[in-house]
Amino acid sequence: MKTIRITAMAIMCMGAMLVSCSGEDGEKGLQGDQGPKGDSITGEKGDQGDPGTDGISCWDLNGNGIGDAEEDVNQDGNYDSLDCQGADGADGVNGIACWDLNGNGIADITNDETNEDINLDGTVDALDCQGTDGADGTNGVDGNANVFYYVVGLQGFSGTTLNFDLLDVVSDPADYAFLFYLEESLASVNFLVPGNYRGNLQYTTLQFKDSFNNGDATISFYNSVDDSLYFVPEGELSNLTIVAIEKGTQVLNLNLKSSQENVLSELKAAGVDVNDYHAVVAYFGLE
Repeated sequence: MKTIRITAMAIMCMGAMLVSCSGEDGEKGLQGDQGPKGDSITGEKGDQGDPGTDGISCWDLNGNGIGDAEEDVNQDGNYDSLDCQGADGADGVNGIACWDLNGNGIADITNDETNEDINLDGTVDALDCQGTDGADGTNGVDGNANVFYYVVGLQGFSGTTLNFDLLDVVSDPADYAFLFYLEESLASVNFLVPGNYRGNLQYTTLQFKDSFNNGDATISFYNSVDDSLYFVPEGELSNLTIVAIEKGTQVLNLNLKSSQENVLSELKAAGVDVNDYHAVVAYFGLE
């Protein structure tokens, strides 16, 4: 028993010595190198799945995939989307006719206030829906019989020169002064001839063959940048308007004298811009 006690004490003493002799922890060691990356190979693509089953057609009322007799709704011998349309709905109620003042659907011809034959022609129809004529408007200012305009259609015209004949306008051109306007199709703008054309990109000249009295006239088109001939494409011009002013015409105290130059100068003195087609025709009462 004594021997066991001695042995136990010896073990305890040795343990105490080991604890008391333990040193401090050493410094932390360096981190080791990163290990190699593992394989990243993508696996093989799997097989495509089986196709899905077909959907049910709109006409296949029982869903058996077969065109049954009762599914040919429109009875045209085919089974298709036309069989999926519903039947026409019922017609709507007829509207009330404009002459049917009381809305009873009957044409009432009477001798009292219920009469629907407004124009008293013995028939009740749309003519009875028209109101009474309004009062006449006041008369406009009388136009000038010695000033008129003549329009030459240019819908099919194309080229560098435009020929026309004043004898188509008047029998004796020498008795008239003229103003000429070209109308552009898209913008509906009128350009005085001769003069600038299409925003000063081109210009026009006017010449008479042999003499003014002959009537043969030519408008030529030129490019402003180099004075070369300008080709007018088809459809660019819609009309040539010729304003004919008989010489000696008295218009609003303006006596238009014997020459073309005098006409232009007198109109300018009266405050009329001859480049403005609408101002000219308004001045002469032509529109």
